[in-house]
Amino acid sequence: MMTDIAPDGIDLHFGDIAAPDWDAVDADRPLPVQQHWAYGLAATAMGGRVRQVTVTAHGRAVAIGLMGTRRIARLIQLSSLLRGPVWLPAARAGPGRRIAIFKALAQAHPKHRWCFLAVQPDWPAGGGADWDGDVDTGARGDAVLRRAGLRRVMSGFSTAWLDLRTDTDRLRAGLRQKWRNQLKKAEAARIQIAVGGTRARQYDWLITAEDAQQTARGYRALPAGFARAYAGATTTAPGTACGAGMLSVTAHLGGQKVAGALFLCHGTSATYHIGWTGAPGRAVSAQNRVLWEGCLALKDRGIRFLDLGGLDTGALAGISRFKLGLGAAPVTLTGSWM
Repeated sequence: MMTDIAPDGIDLHFGDIAAPDWDAVDADRPLPVQQHWAYGLAATAMGGRVRQVTVTAHGRAVAIGLMGTRRIARLIQLSSLLRGPVWLPAARAGPGRRIAIFKALAQAHPKHRWCFLAVQPDWPAGGGADWDGDVDTGARGDAVLRRAGLRRVMSGFSTAWLDLRTDTDRLRAGLRQKWRNQLKKAEAARIQIAVGGTRARQYDWLITAEDAQQTARGYRALPAGFARAYAGATTTAPGTACGAGMLSVTAHLGGQKVAGALFLCHGTSATYHIGWTGAPGRAVSAQNRVLWEGCLALKDRGIRFLDLGGLDTGALAGISRFKLGLGAAPVTLTGSWM
């Protein structure tokens, strides 16, 4: 464990990933998978370099995060704090303190030593008071980053969170009309649904199908082996409150797999990681049924928030419309700052 002393009583503690530290995360707020310990362990298992950073203010933990690091041309070190850090509810972290924290993070990566840090906080571009429900302030998130001496170098991507805390009837009522009609069509078909977990035989077929789909459609996502690495990471800290898991949903029609989805579970949040449907499945809107059954199964497992993944209204407009059919509101994040 390495500690960097920073001004304003802010200390940065860098070290190995410690899953129990995530038990301090607020269970009633969405947690991005990129900032969960299982994601870091999975990335490490695949050859990545991921460190945990714990931020303390006068000795009390106020934030935690995962930081990926890679070297470019053996000279430049580039670190990334993707959708982090995670602000802990036990300690108030208002705008002034957050400015000090981002300053400290930047100082720990001195550019004159060819050491660079990109931070990508998980709040909306130009985000206002809603980026932290614990702080009654009108301070804008972008202003916090600018006052910390950072500047935006890349615009943020868009995603959507679906709140699963509502009851099933209200969740269904929130579906877009077209999406709900497609779900009814799928429910009327003779589709059989199978729900699985972390056993490879329950989702390996889906990874293979997704790999072929990426090649055919020309888009990039996490490597196919990431899901297997994540499954392996879920077993490393079974006693933690902010645990990890996986959930797969497979639709069968006429004895064959016609659609499926894989969800990564992280604390009380989950991420729609992979979705696939074949021609027979599209004919009966099977993926609508798969995603709906996935939502219900996640609710049964205590998941409160579902990240529907990135939204690309250009090249992948159809997939984005499908995700938004669940009734979630899209949000564009603030982007990368250095």
